[in-house]
Amino acid sequence: SQINAYNAIKYRKQIGAESIHIIADIYSRHNIHNHPITSMAEIALRCGANAVSFTSGSDQRNVQWCDELKKHIPKAKVYLSGNTTYKNVANLLQHFDGAFVGRDFEDQKWGGQPELNCVERYINSITK
Repeated sequence: SQINAYNAIKYRKQIGAESIHIIADIYSRHNIHNHPITSMAEIALRCGANAVSFTSGSDQRNVQWCDELKKHIPKAKVYLSGNTTYKNVANLLQHFDGAFVGRDFEDQKWGGQPELNCVERYINSITK
């Protein structure tokens, strides 16, 4: 289920946890969106998110959107919310501030346990 962003930010303030950062996932390839990525980011950041994340499912589109977002909102922290592999992460991190990693740590078995050799391969591809 989806969390209500407004309620999450309001609750964070109520409990004095403003030091806990919220990353708003503003776009997923699994949902239909009718607004430009920059508009969704502006709204999320204006409402109290500390950063935004998205994935379109296409490396080229992800880079294009990230560059567009950073040009439009220069101080925005932008994370990739999926679709990174040890083969593409070094290039993508030249544009993004970070990335969420799942399946590539699990040898492409969604929901499995992280495998040390997969984590090492991924980290090594970034630190070369």
